[in-house]
Amino acid sequence: MASQGVLFIVVTAGQLSKVETSIRDVLIPSARERVRVISDASAKEYKTDIGYCVARDIIAIMAAYPPCPGNRLLIERDVKASIVDLSGWWEAEDFGNLDINKLTPAALAREIKTHFKAECLDWRTHAQEEVKKFDGPPANLEMWLQQFSALGFPKIGQKIAAQLRVMRITDLSHVAFAQKPADIFGIERANCYVEDDDEGGSWTEIKSLLVHGVEKSTVRAIRWDKKAKTIIFPDVAVDEFVIYEDGLWSGSEAVRRLRAIAANPPNANVVFRFGVVTDFGLRVVRQAIRSLNLNAKVRIDASASETIIFLEKELAEHLNLGSSIAPEEYYSALHNHVKPLAFGITDDWTEEETVFCESVGDQLARNWLKGRIAPEELANKASLFALGAGRFASTVIFSRSVPKVCLPLLWLDGNVAHDTKSVQWRPLFIDARRVSDQSLLYMP
Repeated sequence: MASQGVLFIVVTAGQLSKVETSIRDVLIPSARERVRVISDASAKEYKTDIGYCVARDIIAIMAAYPPCPGNRLLIERDVKASIVDLSGWWEAEDFGNLDINKLTPAALAREIKTHFKAECLDWRTHAQEEVKKFDGPPANLEMWLQQFSALGFPKIGQKIAAQLRVMRITDLSHVAFAQKPADIFGIERANCYVEDDDEGGSWTEIKSLLVHGVEKSTVRAIRWDKKAKTIIFPDVAVDEFVIYEDGLWSGSEAVRRLRAIAANPPNANVVFRFGVVTDFGLRVVRQAIRSLNLNAKVRIDASASETIIFLEKELAEHLNLGSSIAPEEYYSALHNHVKPLAFGITDDWTEEETVFCESVGDQLARNWLKGRIAPEELANKASLFALGAGRFASTVIFSRSVPKVCLPLLWLDGNVAHDTKSVQWRPLFIDARRVSDQSLLYMP
């Protein structure tokens, strides 16, 4: 993060808490390493040359960061530090932007706000830019946020919005799916997408990426029949089938396909490549590959994939590889160690707020599942989706689809209530296949 530049803010000890709190309220969590607030608190330790000594202390803190053109320095004018010494060091070291601002507290607050907005570091600007990337019906951020206020929890909407990330499927061809000359020297590949009965599924986008990104004659369809649990590979003579998919989340669907491959192996090795992978999904799928004796037949190439962490750092030894556990048991056991992504920074959330998200999510999941499953299974199934599938509480979305591991607050609709208040919930990201109220597909 430091390579993008750090905003250094030097304030008086009396202003430190106020400035830090105001920054925490608006700065997106992923950018916290890009802001460093430093006070002149060390002034009380000196009796002579106070300004010079405090400046040296502040310089020592800043010097721990690398010089970068994107670095900026804002100084509250009343700090007990030599602004001449601070500015002189900054310029001599070519530490960053030479436009150093000496400001009143009020002007400093305005400049911080301006900087955050210009860099898309405040939660609202960040969220507005992310929702623009979604290719579904227009997302109405303000209307979505107002629902949290109507239910008595306005800050929850802001906290979720601050973590939104919309990934464009088309970008995968430049990174995760990019081909290098060494990938194809001396090997015959079939570059494959997995076709199923979901006409609006992500496979149509993957097909388009392949058709435009690799030699067209190598692009092939693999037919997946979810109900019959069969997978049919093209009848071509190749050394390997490379299967491209957008995301590996919990790994449940991938394991079903692995079982189909084990039951009817193709005539060449299989390589899976994903745009995004999770530590959970990788563990589940690699354990299944071993359990199904597919080591010599199937592998996952995650070398260029983006990895998202959903599991606790420390797992019991027997869960690292799951060597002596059946795939179903391993999958179930890992769920006990999931850390919901949205609530990953626990200090940012109160227990009341996380309970609210789960309660409303459970109601939305019931609305969605009603009529799809047996009534006696509804309560249990809905609880599994209350924070998104697997309780992952993800805020990472694709530009043309919302993974079910995302918070239901982002993609489901229906009547929800909290205490004495209720609203007809409108999701932020609307998919005609998911919502029950088709009027949501039109501009409000």
